[in-house]
Amino acid sequence: MYYSIGWVLIDALKEEKPSYGSEITSHAVEDGADVTDNIKVKPASISATCVIAGEQAQEKYESLKFMMQNPQLVTYRGSLEPVLYNMAIESMSPMRDVTFGDGFEFEITLIRVECATLQTFELPTTQEQAQKQIEQSVKHMGKLQTQKQTVDYASLGYSKLKSQMIV
Repeated sequence: MYYSIGWVLIDALKEEKPSYGSEITSHAVEDGADVTDNIKVKPASISATCVIAGEQAQEKYESLKFMMQNPQLVTYRGSLEPVLYNMAIESMSPMRDVTFGDGFEFEITLIRVECATLQTFELPTTQEQAQKQIEQSVKHMGKLQTQKQTVDYASLGYSKLKSQMIV
């Protein structure tokens, strides 16, 4: 098994902490009880302590910095969460001391990013164009079967009223 962040291979994964959460909104009502009316799932995140060693350590360090300073989505391959896609580096704290030789240790936090898609359309500029767009969209909705139904208002408590409705 190998560990990686984007295109950078990690030599050792010392610690990994995934985090999942929700935002739950509550509002007080008059009798004192709180009413919960919404639960919004927050994006997954993961914090990891990693070690990079060897001749390519400086190059890998520069690559991780590049990924963070030039925002882009990366794939995280770890232990508890084998693969997490669409992750962005939120923070990275490298540490170098004599125990790592040419390498270094770093803590990194990644957060999943949900991407929105852009949809564009042209707005009508005149009343006639707007009416034409409405008519075209109604045509594409399909045809509804209509039925005539007789309603006897007398049976509902009204006297001498009878009507036909299309439903």
